[in-house]
Amino acid sequence: MHKCQDREPSEHEVDAYQRAVEHLLDAGLTPAAFLPEMRALWRRGGADQRIAVRVAEQRELAR
Repeated sequence: MHKCQDREPSEHEVDAYQRAVEHLLDAGLTPAAFLPEMRALWRRGGADQRIAVRVAEQRELAR
């Protein structure tokens, strides 16, 4: 049985998620927390890691 989340997201998918999150945050909206993409952003460090932290905080995932 195939599941979409059986693999890590591609760099393209992570980049797209990062751009979408920035766009939604700039608009004052709370983005969906896609955990595989957030983990990839965390591993990148720097600004990408800060974006993952903002999403986690807004979604109350970080405690």
